[in-house]
Amino acid sequence: MPAPTEPSSAPSNGTSSNGEGAMVPWAGYATPAVPAWSSMPPMRPEILSARPDPLGLMKALKKNWLLGLILAGFTGAACLVLAWFMVPQNWEVQSLIKVAWSEPDANMERPRPVDPKAAEKFRLNQPVMVKNPLVLRTARSKPGISQLPMIRDEVDQILWLQENLLVNYYQDSEVMYIRMRDDYPDQMVKIVNAVTDAYIDKVVDQENIKKRVERENLQSRLNNLNQDIGINKEQMNRIAAQIGTSIDDAAKSKEALITMQLSSLEANKNRISAELRKLRSDVSALNFQKQSYEDPEKMDMYLEEIMQEDRTVARMMMDISQLEAFMSEQSQVTRRETGHMLGMKRQLQALYEKVQQYKSTNKPMLMKRFQMLYVDSVDMQLKMLDEQQNILEQDLAQAVQNSEEKAEELSKVRKFDKDLAQLQLELVSQEQLAAQLATKIGILDVELGMEDRIQRLEQATIPDGNPNFTRYVLIAFCGVSGFGLALVGFAFAEFTRRRVDCCAEMSEGLGLPVMGAIPELNARVRRQLAADANHPVGQMLAESIDTVRAMLMHSDRGKSMRVIMVTSAVEQEGKSTVASQLAASLARCGRKTLLVDSDLRNPSAHLLFGLDAEPGLADYLRGEAEVADICHAIEGEGLALLPAGRGDWQSVQALTSNAAHELFDALRSEYEFVIVDSSPVLSLADSLLIGQFVDAAILAVLRQHSQIPRVYEAYEKLNSVGIEVLGTVVGGENRRGRRARNQLQAQGS
Repeated sequence: MPAPTEPSSAPSNGTSSNGEGAMVPWAGYATPAVPAWSSMPPMRPEILSARPDPLGLMKALKKNWLLGLILAGFTGAACLVLAWFMVPQNWEVQSLIKVAWSEPDANMERPRPVDPKAAEKFRLNQPVMVKNPLVLRTARSKPGISQLPMIRDEVDQILWLQENLLVNYYQDSEVMYIRMRDDYPDQMVKIVNAVTDAYIDKVVDQENIKKRVERENLQSRLNNLNQDIGINKEQMNRIAAQIGTSIDDAAKSKEALITMQLSSLEANKNRISAELRKLRSDVSALNFQKQSYEDPEKMDMYLEEIMQEDRTVARMMMDISQLEAFMSEQSQVTRRETGHMLGMKRQLQALYEKVQQYKSTNKPMLMKRFQMLYVDSVDMQLKMLDEQQNILEQDLAQAVQNSEEKAEELSKVRKFDKDLAQLQLELVSQEQLAAQLATKIGILDVELGMEDRIQRLEQATIPDGNPNFTRYVLIAFCGVSGFGLALVGFAFAEFTRRRVDCCAEMSEGLGLPVMGAIPELNARVRRQLAADANHPVGQMLAESIDTVRAMLMHSDRGKSMRVIMVTSAVEQEGKSTVASQLAASLARCGRKTLLVDSDLRNPSAHLLFGLDAEPGLADYLRGEAEVADICHAIEGEGLALLPAGRGDWQSVQALTSNAAHELFDALRSEYEFVIVDSSPVLSLADSLLIGQFVDAAILAVLRQHSQIPRVYEAYEKLNSVGIEVLGTVVGGENRRGRRARNQLQAQGS
């Protein structure tokens, strides 16, 4: 055991160490309490529910800062990798094409009125045509395109082009873009321009080529027809000369004209008959529909369909669906029917009843609406069709009469040669067809001379600057953000554990006096202390414990504080170190002191002094040993040890017996101070049982290990059973240890 020199003067003005070498107020070891007359529960210290702040988060990282940096580093790296694949490439090339909504009219030489459906269909077809396999194969076949590095190794180059080409319009404008995004702008420019050229060649120019071919075919037909007309005229002149008449004879012309008129009348009669048959079919269909509307069963079905479109019914059915879905989820979680489930079933039944009630209430209105929208509409259509049928029947009768009259008139003028009449009729038909062909050729000439509906506006070029700079900045921002958020999250998780960082958190935060602070005693320091009794850390430890001893002995109630229990909230918080060192310090100053190891489940005091664990406290409680047998004097220390002995369930139960009470009464009469090393408060109830025989307790707290809420919970437990807590001893003060060690080394030099 280190044995530092006795301090020249002990504090006697009610102060305690704050872990930095200074002393903090310690007025009579007062603990926070609530007035006896108060009916309100005690106020919990604000530090237990304090919100995190930057300084608090930085302190929370002290203990596990390396783990926090590693986790944040992995998170930042993951964010970098994810951003690298998720953030799109910033190089973008595009070509622009104008797609006119309206198509020019060849007759008026100005845009036709826009048909929205036809224009939208034409507009939507163009992006599809750009990605058409024929267009893409044409683009790929252009020199050098298929051998570009970015497309060369693709198994299906056409599919790759379809997936990587972006073809769309700028909102509702007439400008269509063909775009690509990747890391190789020079190659993308070649691909986009090749696709644009192929689209112009195979779609736009192909239409003009079709028009030119069609014009050539029409012109060829017109030339042949003109030749036939000339041949027919020569033949008619020859026949007219043979029969001694002229082709300009009025009778012959009239016969041909009447024949044409008769043919037209017959065609009109057939057209009217077809329209009349279709009209009668429509009337039959409407009558059948009207009968279905008047059928009560079908009317209910139609009313139900209308009711489903009602907003109120739709909203109630949505509520029913949501409630049924929620009930289904709850039934999977809870197999039995609870009160809550029954309540939801009643609520569901009420919603169904509400829907039915709403339907019943609104059914008359819906029937009226159904009558207006469907039945009355059908009646109106039937009335209109009846009027049309009467008109068509009258037209048909008139057409039949006109056809019969023309047939009679034709029979009167059929005294001319039939061959001549046939030739004349054929000539008229040929001349009419020639006029139609000439009109179509003129229309095609106008269309070919007009501006194309689809025009190239801009070729793809390499953009200026380096757009990837923005991408790299964004990726770096994602990595830094992931690192920062992970580090803050780790710090917040550590902050929620609220580990003890300094003595002020005990004295100012919880209102628990700090009786002293001892340096950090890790495994390396303990080995050094075992090898060198005069090690500076050992001297600093002894000095710190002597401060605790001085505050204990010079308090205004020090004479009544003879049996002191040293405990902690949980394990590994340094209670055994504090208890053994405090007992040794009391013995060094000439006080007859006994160290009692009452931690029957995990004894350790006998190991510190190199003694046997038996016989000890457990043996006495079982009645197997006497007081004189279990108290072992430690040679050269002026200190005695009562080890824990062989603990078992019987000895733990005996802590509440008279034997324990008699033992502590005997120890009080034998020793000036009895220091009890007890088990942790929150882990076991042993310390609360032992606490009934002590005068006060000291809580051992370890920096960066003990949690403030657990320390306060331990204090409340001790206080709830009437055990007075003198204060806390904070361990692990490494900064103070370094400063003290440096001072001792400077004095020694």
